[in-house]
Amino acid sequence: MKSNLPNLLNLLMSSKKITANIAGQEWSFETGLKNTNDNRTNTFSINLNYWGERWYSFYASINANQNKSLSSIQSANPTRFFSLNGYGSLSLKFKKIKTYIDLNADARFYGKSAAFAQSQNVLLFSPTIRKVVTKNDALELKVSIFDLFNKNADI
Repeated sequence: MKSNLPNLLNLLMSSKKITANIAGQEWSFETGLKNTNDNRTNTFSINLNYWGERWYSFYASINANQNKSLSSIQSANPTRFFSLNGYGSLSLKFKKIKTYIDLNADARFYGKSAAFAQSQNVLLFSPTIRKVVTKNDALELKVSIFDLFNKNADI
């Protein structure tokens, strides 16, 4: 088997870019210039959940973030923006009819800034319904829809 390692090394060397990221600090050398990015985020989070034997269970998490990124190449123009991230899950259990519904939502909302003039907001909603079809609970049918609103984004 022929190795592609020499071709990969030549590609990396010809791109003239080397990047390392350690604990929020990024160092990159591109076209001979050293660039250091200092990324800082202050976060406030609230989590709430109930997972039990009742007919419902839920989990919710909300994170408010104040982000700042400073590049040594453009030190006069730091990037600052606010973001709000959330995840929620609701499970409904209808045990008598052996049917279960799971509703999952994942959302990101970004404040406008010089770096993000266009809206970067994304909401993914993914429902699932499961139906047990045997008496001994050995087989179930499951239908899931990822990204019901077709946002075509990965969070």
